[in-house]
Amino acid sequence: MNSKKINSSDLQHLPRSEKEVLLSFRLGDLILYRKKLLLLTYHYHSSWIIFHKNGFTLNEVITLVKSDGNRPSLLRSLPVQQISTKLTKISNYLIYTADSYQRCFVDLKLGADKYINHFSNKTRSTLRRKERKFADACGGQINWREYRTVAELTEFYPIARTISKKTYQENLFDAGLPEDKQFYDTMLKDGAQGAALGYIIFDDKNNPLAYLYCPIIDGVVLYQYLGYINNHPLNSFSPGTVLLWLVLLHLQEQSHYQWFDFTEGGGDKSTGQKARFATHQINCANLWVMEKTLANQLLFFTHRLIDNLSKLIGDTLEKIGVKQKIKQWIRQKSIKSD
Repeated sequence: MNSKKINSSDLQHLPRSEKEVLLSFRLGDLILYRKKLLLLTYHYHSSWIIFHKNGFTLNEVITLVKSDGNRPSLLRSLPVQQISTKLTKISNYLIYTADSYQRCFVDLKLGADKYINHFSNKTRSTLRRKERKFADACGGQINWREYRTVAELTEFYPIARTISKKTYQENLFDAGLPEDKQFYDTMLKDGAQGAALGYIIFDDKNNPLAYLYCPIIDGVVLYQYLGYINNHPLNSFSPGTVLLWLVLLHLQEQSHYQWFDFTEGGGDKSTGQKARFATHQINCANLWVMEKTLANQLLFFTHRLIDNLSKLIGDTLEKIGVKQKIKQWIRQKSIKSD
């Protein structure tokens, strides 16, 4: 990513719309409460984020909000300069940094060999070992497939939905592959324009095990939905990770696209899966901007308190070696019976 000079006025030209947004209060994987807020949300794609990778200041964000009539606002995954506190008070405004993270990208113009070689020896060995073990568990060969045409995506959708229904992403976070006509029609429309990719990896009995769905915008492949069947016997062989690894190598070999964007969130700090696969990272944050009222201060203070408590509990469980077991138990319990 080349460094480019940006102008704060670039924020003023962003499209925006007013809509209801949920602020979720969570303890780990458990959602305690969701607060519905009517916010002015700003819209921008991956290519805009990449261009503005050097980031904006919080004062520039306040100038934007003032120019839009001081309405409560939300900027998701905005490239930012350093943010020192989670709740910042500027003038008569509160800026709540609900999340800050490194947004992760993969340069798809490297080619497969250069991409493989960019990994450390340890990471490269780990990924190859996961691929080999999954292949061994499936009889020596991995069966996976790409879906890109309208006909292929029509076949992909019901298979992926079958998987999604059995994932913790859908049952815990309502973040599975959408089950509605609008999403389906958009997917097929994008497929007709060469702007959608679907992937399925199958188990040793040729049953679908994990899926990945990626729309494409301005030459950027978006990591939008990924899931694998919970409680499957082959889950110990990391089917989601193996599928993602195979897809990224495949896209590198094709060299049709410029970037793969892991979208919002960077995983577990610098050691998460997104960071592991990335070639580039951009400092981003989800910023909630509202007037400095007592009610708004209480809302954000409570959210920050629960968030800090969640991290404390998570760190404590990790230290005593039971965090993953509890997380797996919660995810298993979340899956609905057929």
